[in-house]
Amino acid sequence: MAYLKIKNFGPIKDGLKTNDGFIKLDRLTIIYGEQGSGKSAISKLYSTFLWLEKAICKGSVGLNFTREQFEELCKNQKIDKFFNIDTKLEFKSEKFHFKYGYKPYRKGVLGNDDGFSVENSNADYIRTKIVYVPSERNLLTACENVEHLKLSPMLSLFNDRYSKALEDKDLLNDFVLPIKAKYDILTKRVQIYSDKYDLPINYASSGIQSLLPLSIVSRYLSKSIEADVYKNVQSLTSFEEDNIKKKLQRKYGEDSVQDYFESFKMMKMGVRRENDIDKELIAALKSYFNRRFVNIVEEPEQNLYPDTQIKVIDELLSCLNSNELNKLIITTHSPYLIPYFALCAKCKELLNKDKKLLSKLKKIVPPASFVDNSVINIYKTDVNGNIKQLKPAYNLPSSRNGLNEALESQNEKFAKLLELEDDIDG
Repeated sequence: MAYLKIKNFGPIKDGLKTNDGFIKLDRLTIIYGEQGSGKSAISKLYSTFLWLEKAICKGSVGLNFTREQFEELCKNQKIDKFFNIDTKLEFKSEKFHFKYGYKPYRKGVLGNDDGFSVENSNADYIRTKIVYVPSERNLLTACENVEHLKLSPMLSLFNDRYSKALEDKDLLNDFVLPIKAKYDILTKRVQIYSDKYDLPINYASSGIQSLLPLSIVSRYLSKSIEADVYKNVQSLTSFEEDNIKKKLQRKYGEDSVQDYFESFKMMKMGVRRENDIDKELIAALKSYFNRRFVNIVEEPEQNLYPDTQIKVIDELLSCLNSNELNKLIITTHSPYLIPYFALCAKCKELLNKDKKLLSKLKKIVPPASFVDNSVINIYKTDVNGNIKQLKPAYNLPSSRNGLNEALESQNEKFAKLLELEDDIDG
């Protein structure tokens, strides 16, 4: 579980006024609101804390991380300009409790006395694969020569993931839309084709350009979390290998460590030996394997027809449900999504009551999209800098929200026009 408190950060002023100000980031979190109301500020700040947590656990940064370093880290997400003298931030995970702005900031003073502190709970860290799917993702498919563009750090990182995912032909063959895509590894170009046409991706519709990177990166990383343990060992970096060897030396001592070094070496070579030493070694190295996928998606509905928006959510929920530790965070403007999450939650609730209903339920919602309502949290941001948690109706995500109310308001106004027309016509 993770919790995030935000006050006086960019467009967010008072933040959430309930739950001591903490946003609960459970398995599925939806954040919606008007443009410029702070949705992305929440999701980007969350991703930044996750990356910092991972960096500390990997040993690439220390616990004496400073306020100035944290502000510099926020440049990657272009939220470094959101800080002011009243900014207060807290992030609590299973492993760490980060605080920003709760101590007087004295320029030049380092460590935990400069307004940034890190408390270690000494709990086990669940190593996490983190991806931030930015709203600017269609730039990667709309432009012909992306490699010549100067991308932001966030978009550049996502582009690296996208380029790697394109090499998996199975992902392109199983695209969410009834079209086909292919990737030429030599020219590094994606083609969209059917019986009637064959087009470069930059000639495709804006919806396809936005959807393709989101779809294949989400599925690619979700798939990587399900990979075999031995393959995880083989993919470790040399830096991680050195840390592993030091860890083994401390754990087992000079007299016994050679047996574990040999086991590690065999694993690196892909040799499977289901003996006690291998099993013990794998248990000792859990923190080096990605066991959870946190997918943070900006505007999955971008440029998409309503029915396609639902198909995309089905795909994202399928990725979420592929591993019980996974998380999905979505920012959205769409009035179609929250009612659909209610459908997914209701299906799960009914299935829990009677397993025999599955054949009927799957005609309404794909079973891979079923999600327990207890792990869904929905928040609304507003232009005044406040965050509110959406109250559920019938213990389900409520469709009574600002997005649907806006639609109802337009319908009511149109009804009044029809009444005026009736008056004119007599």
